[in-house]
Amino acid sequence: MRPATDRDDDPGAPRVLVMTMDRLGDLVNTTPALRAIRRHHPEAHITVEVIAGTEALLSGSDDFDRIWTTPRHRGWAGRMRQLRRMRAGRFHTAYLLEECNDKVILAWLAGIPCRQGLYRSRFRRLYSNCVAISATCHESLGNLRNLLDAVGIDTSDWNVHLALSGDVQLEARKALNVAGWDGNTSLVGINVGASNARRIWTAEGFAEIARTVHAMDAIPVLLGTGADKPMVVEIKRQASTPMLDLVGRTTVGAMAGIIELCVALVTGDTGPMHIAAGLGCPVVALYGPSDPAITVPQGDRHVIVQASNARDDHGAMQSIPASAVVSALSQMMPSSRPSTFAQEATCSDAKQ
Repeated sequence: MRPATDRDDDPGAPRVLVMTMDRLGDLVNTTPALRAIRRHHPEAHITVEVIAGTEALLSGSDDFDRIWTTPRHRGWAGRMRQLRRMRAGRFHTAYLLEECNDKVILAWLAGIPCRQGLYRSRFRRLYSNCVAISATCHESLGNLRNLLDAVGIDTSDWNVHLALSGDVQLEARKALNVAGWDGNTSLVGINVGASNARRIWTAEGFAEIARTVHAMDAIPVLLGTGADKPMVVEIKRQASTPMLDLVGRTTVGAMAGIIELCVALVTGDTGPMHIAAGLGCPVVALYGPSDPAITVPQGDRHVIVQASNARDDHGAMQSIPASAVVSALSQMMPSSRPSTFAQEATCSDAKQ
């Protein structure tokens, strides 16, 4: 629960609703927009709506007053509950940070007078102000900034930043302690899965990274969901080295807290990559068929390893050699020293 604010008790405070993006990485990338909206509405009571289970990522933020959760799969009954809640909120303004027919329809049906959002649907007339989504700029950050610029909100401070609550950080430490962490040895996160199978690297590659991390006197920490457990079995078999296995054993919040404690994270283009960037953890980001220009992690401490045959939609990730990833990881170990912004390394470059 977030602590109450003075605006909670002020019936005259303007009411603002921010409907965020659903995917983990996209939610992380809304944090600059949340901060800009707060600066633009300093006296408003701001409610942020997120997908249930992801709220811990915003648990330490002071850029809003209340957080609502909604199930990812709602059905009609769930949508009606969501609509009733929105009507009861007496909002004057809604920021729709993700192009979604459901969200703009609900905001319109809830009678929210000012509905501002990203547009790519046939319901353009339901917006008060809208900006067309561009396919050529950053998937979330670029489009969000275009939207807020268009409605007169200052976007000069546009950095991704996550703040976790003390409870979430404690949950992460407890999970690590149960898994066998001594509380002192450096941790390197290895996120083994992705929601899109085309963005998953190989068990052989991850096993080599685990051995490399162990040779650096650090502990590899395996992260992922329950669906990634078969991959973990193979990684352990091939690596034959000590590691902490937290795959399928953490909440989203605990996973974020663990990443915050890591000196680096090795991952494909997926939500934990953006979580790490938002928490200031350096990332070795593996890119196959996806385009780094569209989904690059924000910050200046990351190394991108791009598959040499990125146009191969299904085989690109498998073509990334472990030697390229080891080389990239070595650049940020043990001190995780800063590099150029989202330094890009092709497989051939990283091997040099």
